[in-house]
Amino acid sequence: MNQIAFDFERPLVENLAAIQRAKEEAEWDAFWGEGALEEEEIEHHDTTPPPPHPIDQWSGASVFEEGEPGRCCSHCGEDLEEMIWSDECPAWYCIGLGSEEFSDFDPNDLHAGLFFCCLDMKDNVNARGYEAAFGFSPEAALSVFLGRKVHKAWASEGDNQVVVCALEPVDPTKPKGQPDEMGRLSASSPKGWQSQVFEVVTEHHRHHQAPTGHKFSVAVYNGKTLVGVAVVGRPVSRVIQAAEPRTLEVTRVCTFGNPALRRNAASKLYAIAGKRAKALGYDRLISYTLAEEENGASLKASGFTAEHKNRGGSWDTPSRRRNDKSPTVAKIRWARNLKRRGK
Repeated sequence: MNQIAFDFERPLVENLAAIQRAKEEAEWDAFWGEGALEEEEIEHHDTTPPPPHPIDQWSGASVFEEGEPGRCCSHCGEDLEEMIWSDECPAWYCIGLGSEEFSDFDPNDLHAGLFFCCLDMKDNVNARGYEAAFGFSPEAALSVFLGRKVHKAWASEGDNQVVVCALEPVDPTKPKGQPDEMGRLSASSPKGWQSQVFEVVTEHHRHHQAPTGHKFSVAVYNGKTLVGVAVVGRPVSRVIQAAEPRTLEVTRVCTFGNPALRRNAASKLYAIAGKRAKALGYDRLISYTLAEEENGASLKASGFTAEHKNRGGSWDTPSRRRNDKSPTVAKIRWARNLKRRGK
């Protein structure tokens, strides 16, 4: 490492910055080896197109047209749309992307961190901030790169954090056949969809196994990470089944994974379920929460209102013996009217 003379005429902060800069330059040289890359390696790097990222493909969009000054680093001249640090971790406008297999949550979670093209750019961003240095936010850059809306480039403080995208619903159910005498339609889901959703429920739901009945089910993703599922079927109560033939029940909702990714996923699931139930000709959607443990915030956010609180109890009776597989505590029934006003 080149020795840095301590200049007593300069402020202390500038002296310390110069020493730190010399250390970083030495680490940079140690990583890449002495001297620049060989000419053949540079030519190979420049002519080889970026390999597909295992998590997301390039969107093909550009922030700047080729040749415009903003496309290249103003310090080192690096083409910021073609920065590739490795096959597993592409970099876009100094934002490195990758999947962390050692993640505490889903290993498919997309992570991002700053990977600077040069030390001058690093100093620029640290001093002025990313948006001032590039002219757009890291969220805007990643939205172009990934081809989907990005809410947060990194969800919390740190060098390499999860990318938070807009929640994307998945509802593969299709109406089948003609409406019955009450205007209800049958539903058809892709082969294997129900079993996959049931496996997720069994693995992640806090206090229930997968249900017995199934009319349809929906899911929510954040980027390419599954963060929640919901199952809808006929009402569990036979009394409600008989009295309200155009009512369906959300029998299971579970969200899981990184808290930053699953934020608002439950209310999104209830909203998707309501939309599908209405499309199938149903007028009402109900669901239950545990009275002492769940406040129903997600239900309220998606248009449900509390309408009844029961005392709880076992389904096992002398006339019909059953093993209770779910909590027997008091529950609150929530309902949402799916009919248009005036109808």
